[in-house]
Amino acid sequence: MDNTRNTGILVASLYKFLELHDLVSTKEFLGTICEKNNVMGTILIANEGINGTIAGNKRDVEFVTESLNKDNRFKGLEIKFSKTHKQPFHRMKVRIKDEIVTIGIPGVNPSK
Repeated sequence: MDNTRNTGILVASLYKFLELHDLVSTKEFLGTICEKNNVMGTILIANEGINGTIAGNKRDVEFVTESLNKDNRFKGLEIKFSKTHKQPFHRMKVRIKDEIVTIGIPGVNPSK
């Protein structure tokens, strides 16, 4: 990962196709860990997985992404990092959706 100055914002784009069952508690977990660490962005969750982008200072974003990778549900999470000088988000949102990536074909589950 690049060295980001303390004043810089680290952006993490993340996704993983997996089977998620308890979406309500997963939503609460993700919202809480991000908000407690001053991380903002949007995360979509569905029975087929997780997809989102979060941003904050380097230490906080790294803590959140490392914590997610330690959680058995999210091990192997695909994460791409970039940096910016301005926070691209105004709040933290975690949304439950029917699909994290719209395929439009009924019965197709990318997590399988």
